[in-house]
Amino acid sequence: MEMEISDGAGDALAVAVEEAALVVRELSWHRITVAAQAVSRGAALLDAKRPGWVSEIQWSALELEDPLYCILGQLYGDYVDGFSALRNSGPADLTESQFAQLYGFSAAPPWETELEAAWLALAVKRLGVPLDQLLGSRLQD
Repeated sequence: MEMEISDGAGDALAVAVEEAALVVRELSWHRITVAAQAVSRGAALLDAKRPGWVSEIQWSALELEDPLYCILGQLYGDYVDGFSALRNSGPADLTESQFAQLYGFSAAPPWETELEAAWLALAVKRLGVPLDQLLGSRLQD
């Protein structure tokens, strides 16, 4: 059964949808910005502690929520070993979760997509390769 919407109600609905779309765009922009800032901090930390790290990552296998295929997992064998190697480099009062979020090594849902995109953008810029080359067959999945 179709519901008829009068012109006034249809206009109000259209305005509400437009406003909701603006909020979603703003929220997305905020999340991307926060993710990029965290990744920038994480990259600076790795630059200081493990120069050349960006070339050691298998970017096509990057999976931030996998302890073996996340940034730290790929560099140190697994996430826990990476955290242990770097933990004294940040503020002493941070929990493991806070440290990971501050430096962009892990994120609670729904931030994984933005965080992974920020790491990939950094790799594209630093390695000077296009995203499709960096990700290889992953783009076809």
